[in-house]
Amino acid sequence: MKASAITEGMSFGLPAMLAVSSLRLEHALRDLGRYFVRKEFFVNDATHLGNVFCPIHRQYVFYMLSLYIREYLRKNRRQMASYPLGEDI
Repeated sequence: MKASAITEGMSFGLPAMLAVSSLRLEHALRDLGRYFVRKEFFVNDATHLGNVFCPIHRQYVFYMLSLYIREYLRKNRRQMASYPLGEDI
């Protein structure tokens, strides 16, 4: 669980907020849809998101999305830590 918290901090902390690319914004939107609606929206829309939002707006939208994603990850951290990922059988 500690590693999960460290990864979350690196993904959504201050260094991640300094430069938000359109691809990073697309991944945040896709993760949000996958967590809350169980569907993948915003697939292959990075170029469109880059044209629609200027860098300041991308940063603000990413910050707002990160609040929702962080709450979901914090709520489900124990459940996610109980499932081993990437182990060789």
